[in-house]
Amino acid sequence: MGNVGKLMAIVPLFIVTSLGLLIYYTIHVMSNPRLDGMDRLVWIIILVFTNVAGYPIYWYMQIRKAPAKEAYSS
Repeated sequence: MGNVGKLMAIVPLFIVTSLGLLIYYTIHVMSNPRLDGMDRLVWIIILVFTNVAGYPIYWYMQIRKAPAKEAYSS
């Protein structure tokens, strides 16, 4: 029972972090120009229902593997 106090201190931190990531990724999904309407809906559903498991999947597929933007195009 000695670790219950530590757990009670860590759980709110995880909840706030998870909520913050959900807000960040939801904003990113809505402003991602590479996604159309249905893709946005699917990603938001994935992020809401899978929570912590969906964040790294979205990060890898949509942020890390994003194509490099051209600096100048004539």
